[in-house]
Amino acid sequence: MDKVEDSVATVLTQCCSELGLADASEDGEKKKKPSPPPQLFQWEEYENSLARLCGLATLLSKARASKESAARKLETLVETVNLVELKRIDALESLHKKVELRRKAVEDSTSSLEEKNQQLKDARDKLALSGNSLLHAARSLNAAQFRLQEAQKLLSGDGGYGRLARLKGLLTVRRRAMAAQVAALYPLIPCTNEKKCPPLAHAGEGDSVPLTISGLHVIAPVKKEAALFTDKREYETSATALGHVAHMLSLLSRFLDIRLRYPVRYRASRSYIQDPSPPTEPSTSGGAIVLPAVENQLVEFPLFSDGQEPTRAAYAVFLLNKDLEQILDRFETASAGPRHVLPNLKRILKVMFRDGRFLA
Repeated sequence: MDKVEDSVATVLTQCCSELGLADASEDGEKKKKPSPPPQLFQWEEYENSLARLCGLATLLSKARASKESAARKLETLVETVNLVELKRIDALESLHKKVELRRKAVEDSTSSLEEKNQQLKDARDKLALSGNSLLHAARSLNAAQFRLQEAQKLLSGDGGYGRLARLKGLLTVRRRAMAAQVAALYPLIPCTNEKKCPPLAHAGEGDSVPLTISGLHVIAPVKKEAALFTDKREYETSATALGHVAHMLSLLSRFLDIRLRYPVRYRASRSYIQDPSPPTEPSTSGGAIVLPAVENQLVEFPLFSDGQEPTRAAYAVFLLNKDLEQILDRFETASAGPRHVLPNLKRILKVMFRDGRFLA
């Protein structure tokens, strides 16, 4: 009987230890609580209790196995959840970074868009100013076109450009006809007899034969020489020829409406040419050079040598040739030379008969 009780106590101890009652007994001992008195069972009850305890032990072992399996599954599940959580955290961090980058990009785009909008506004304002300027220019252009059309109507009418062109044509014909009459009145004839041609009656550049006007020679009295002006007839011949040239020059300048720089006073063989600014000699006073006062008066120089100083007569021929060069400059033609009076006059007549654009 004692052996059976010992074995039951052992089984109960194992069951209590398996069910966690041993810890409770140890805790109770620690708390120094008195243990309850042992209970006494009958033998029939002992067998039933032992069977129940064996069944409970079996259930307990199954429960422990289920617990361990559940614990392992739970640990696996926790690890899986942790891995998933870590992955989600990493994904969330990368997503945060992307969102931050996108936010910065949006901010940059917004600032750039604001700048573009400001530039667009400035461009729109400039375009508006340009449009206003263009509109004003278009209005001015329309007004100018209207004035141009009106001017074209006036020009195309009876008193317009057509009439002006006809008048210019008639004026050209008239001037050419009057020049032809003057040329017929004072013909320029080549000097064929070289013995009768004086030494100074040479031709200009491009002219191989000396010229005469109405059969008279032009002699420039540069200085007194024994070979020049041997008798009074040569004085009169040269003076008459220069008078013819002066008369032709005066008539042609009137025909062409050209104001001569050195006016001519025609008096046949006693003609004069006027200089508005004659050369003056400075004087000395007290060691200083004093220029004489130039008055606005014309000084006349004779185109003849009878009873005149040769220097004044030569200067008169020089001024006469300057007037001829003035007309040649109007015709855009080169001069034959400063002493070639008749060749220059011949060139003037050639241009008048050849080119009518200078006569209108």
